Amino acid sequence: DRDAATSLERIYAAEGRWTDLSSLLESQLSQPGADEVSLYHRLGVVAATRLDEPDRAMDSFREVLSRLTDHAESVSALELRGQREGFAARGAEMLEPVYLGREDWAKVVAAIETRIAAAEDPSDKRALLARLGALYEESMEDLDKGLETYARMFREDVRDREGWEIVGRLARLLSRQDRQAEIYASGLDTVDSDDETTAELSFTTAKLFDEQGKDLERAKKYYRRALAFDPQNGAVFVALETLLTRQSAPGELDALYGEAADQAPDPARQRELLLKKADVQERALNDAEAAIATFRRVLDVEPNDAVAIGRLDALLT
Repeated sequence: DRDAATSLERIYAAEGRWTDLSSLLESQLSQPGADEVSLYHRLGVVAATRLDEPDRAMDSFREVLSRLTDHAESVSALELRGQREGFAARGAEMLEPVYLGREDWAKVVAAIETRIAAAEDPSDKRALLARLGALYEESMEDLDKGLETYARMFREDVRDREGWEIVGRLARLLSRQDRQAEIYASGLDTVDSDDETTAELSFTTAKLFDEQGKDLERAKKYYRRALAFDPQNGAVFVALETLLTRQSAPGELDALYGEAADQAPDPARQRELLLKKADVQERALNDAEAAIATFRRVLDVEPNDAVAIGRLDALLT
């Protein structure tokens, strides 16, 4: 009966018979009306402090919290166990719902960060970062920390469009498109080889830098990166051309038109680009010799081109 079990508990504890005590506590769990919360907690304490069985202790405390979410003694025991190497993430996972229930946001953050640090699967890490970002944004109403946390999530997989969108949404709420550009750039700088997705992100990043107007060199860098992946992307080409024109950068325009002409998909486009190149050389760079050579390239493409013939005639006479 219960009185006998209680007496045996005292005897086993006094004699240091911890294995017998643990077995006794387990046997009581099957009794009708057993106080499972108390029994599991005591099992956890014995396993943790007397038998050096930390896994068993953690399992026992988990059973307690599954029955009584905010059992103070088990929470304290778990917090202590969580300081032991190898058990921090497991303890944090068990304690996170407790802290959420208490709305103890600092401890919730610490618990999630502990799990992030221990996460080995990239998808698990991203999910935890997404949860932490949402906590900052929705529960703590700290949009700045939310943005920085979503930035960490984005950098775990820069090809995940959902990550771009979340960062962009919060950046717009904060009117921090400058920070959005920096976040995207930091992710792109970890990519060794571009694909269609990262090229699109490069274009987006370039436009952000361009629109902010504070770092046009980086805008040009990411426009060029996007164009290098797809030289026929007209939107990227026009955006870079517009920026260089706005900057009055004839040397860079000359190079842009030349590279594009070399990769033109058809003679008509090549002619158009060569005429632009020649115009820059003649009017902006005052390099008549280079302009003459380029107009001659136009005639190689279209021997009867009236514009090239007229401009050559003017330059040579």
